[in-house]
Order: sequence, then C-alpha cells, then structure tokens
Amino acid sequence: MHAIARNLAGLALLITSFTSVQAQPANFSVHRLELLRPPQAEFHERMGGWPTELSPRTFHAARGTLTIYAHEDGRTDLVFDVQGLLPYGVYTLWDVVDPNLDTFKDRPLMNVPAGVDPNRSHWWNYMEFDLHGGPEGFGPFGFMADQDGRARVTVNLDHRPGREFLLDYHADGYIRGGEKGKTVFPGVLWARFPDWEASS
Repeated sequence: MHAIARNLAGLALLITSFTSVQAQPANFSVHRLELLRPPQAEFHERMGGWPTELSPRTFHAARGTLTIYAHEDGRTDLVFDVQGLLPYGVYTLWDVVDPNLDTFKDRPLMNVPAGVDPNRSHWWNYMEFDLHGGPEGFGPFGFMADQDGRARVTVNLDHRPGREFLLDYHADGYIRGGEKGKTVFPGVLWARFPDWEASS
C-alpha cells in the first residue's frame, strides 16, 4: 500500500513537472508567410528575362509557405514548403539585402561558413565545398525538387536574414557559373521578411 502511494506521489510530481515545463513561454516568435511571385512588374526583364522553354505561367506555377522561427538570441530557422516546381528542377535560396532593382544585392540564404568573409562580394564563390554545384551536390543553399515538383527545405541561420527572399531556377542543373537570363532565372517565388527591428 505504501509502495502504491509512493508511486502515485511520484507520478503526480512527474505530471506537475511536465506541466510546468509545457507552460513556460517560448523563446522564439513564429511568422508564417505566403510565397508569391515578385511584386515588381519589370522584375524579370531587369533580371535578364524568362526561360525560353517555359511560359511565365509555368514558371510561376510554384506556390508555398515559409515558416520563420525567430529566436530571442538572434538565431533564425526558416522552413520552406513548396509545390508546383518543375519536377527534378534545381533551385537556390537567396537572401536579398538590397531589393532596389538599381542597386540590387543578394547572397545565398545560408549560414556563412567558418573562415569566409561575409562582407566580401560574392563570398559563396570562395567556399571550398561543392565547387561545381552539379547534380551530385548543391551545397547548403541549393536543392532539387522531387518527381512531383515538391520540396521542403530548412535553413538554420545564426542571424536574421535581410529584407526579402527569392527562389531562383537553374535551367542547366548547376548552381554555379550560370548567367542571369541564360541559365539562371531569379524570382520563381518571393517573400518579404518581417521588419526585424520593429519586431524586436
């Protein structure tokens, strides 16, 4: 009888402990964004044009969502759920730090690798891994859609991303060395990141 009472008391303590852990406030905020086509009418013309083998409707058939977990310590987790991509199409994720089309500046949406100067222009060209960016490996900012044109990609940043997100399509299947409007076509999908300063 004493053993049963002790077990019940232990179970009650365990339930109380579990409940108190569950009741603690989360140390992150959650943002959910719909992924859309770029809002500027002239975006594709300014970025080199459309793929000749695809209609604008096919190019923009993709849709999806981005769920952002913004941790209080500055880390940011991004979860992309996309469908309507080209089956087995190769894509890259981009962090737009200056969305003005006259002074446009972006960088791969990924953690800056150790030993790379994040202020160096096109620092991703100087990374030692994934030198060719071909079908055998796309590095941490590229991926291939599955046979149904779906993809789920998670990016874990140690910082907040910039102003906007862009998804680029690589018609030749390689994520490096392509020319915009020839093999690289920016803006399959777009989203505006939250105003981090206002939300902090």
